[in-house]
Amino acid sequence: MTGGRLTLWICIALGVLLTITTALDRMGIKLLQQEFNLIGCLVLLMLLLGLGAFALTKRVRANVTRTFVRAVCVLALLLGGTLLAARLLQYGALFYPQYRRTVASPGGREAVVLRQVDTGGEDEESAQAMIRRMDTRLENIEGAKEDLEEEGYPRGAYGYVFTMYPKMLGLFYDTRAESEGAIYLGVETNAKLHYDWVSEGELHVTIDEAEPGDEGEITLRF
Repeated sequence: MTGGRLTLWICIALGVLLTITTALDRMGIKLLQQEFNLIGCLVLLMLLLGLGAFALTKRVRANVTRTFVRAVCVLALLLGGTLLAARLLQYGALFYPQYRRTVASPGGREAVVLRQVDTGGEDEESAQAMIRRMDTRLENIEGAKEDLEEEGYPRGAYGYVFTMYPKMLGLFYDTRAESEGAIYLGVETNAKLHYDWVSEGELHVTIDEAEPGDEGEITLRF
């Protein structure tokens, strides 16, 4: 099998896999690592562009020239792909929930802990609640309030939002489950999540040793 034919089969397989994961995502069954679809689409695009470049350079008769052009194309694709991948990963880290750990019940049920930057982007009420939490943390950072207008909020004023859902098939979590509430913790807090299995079908999560700006609770029913 030639390199071009192998690359084509890889593109087909990757395209089918991305179609499946995207369809599942629309149904509410999401990958633990949601950046896979972003990076997968980028890889597929780079492979297709590479195939196109190699097909076009077949018309170049001189072997040395053809090899040089193909090398330039490969380097350009690698450089562009690396830069785009870095940007996509930054985007994913900010806007996608990040998988943190799995919590198991005594009977073997599994729930995933997800953490996302607290941006308050859902609606105006969420944005105001986020600012309130940040202001609360700011009041407890010595000397930071005086610098707010000039330098903006310090790192310690920002926070994360935690949610939980049932784990599925080892690689996914199910957002269709009945998960109520969320927990908000500061990025520099010493607070911990406390997991209490009320029953095999219900998990209650609270905060241990909450600090200013830490709030919320989660109830997950399977």
